[in-house]
Amino acid sequence: MQCRGMDAYAAGAVRFKAGQLVGKAGFTQSDREDLQQELALDLLRRSRKYDPKRARRSTFTACLVEHRAATILAERMAPTRDIRREGPSLNEMITDGEGNEVERIATIDAQVNRHGS
Repeated sequence: MQCRGMDAYAAGAVRFKAGQLVGKAGFTQSDREDLQQELALDLLRRSRKYDPKRARRSTFTACLVEHRAATILAERMAPTRDIRREGPSLNEMITDGEGNEVERIATIDAQVNRHGS
């Protein structure tokens, strides 16, 4: 990955962190480049706030990359986006209230009507 405005340390930190994210929260090798771009973009946007009086550039860079990676994971693991949170298939065969085997989807209208929704 090469990016204008980033030094070799920053580019390496972005590549390394993206590699660490692969395999977590459903990220795959095909997501690696997107993760690198997301981390690099955040780093470039926030690098204007660097203050050499507070930390070395490498420390600042590592902190930003680490924080953005944690945010990416938190967003990905949010209950509404968690890939591990999968509901039952609507095509699954279940027993309806009358003892008949039907697809789950066939029971939805009946349940909604019974509950007044």
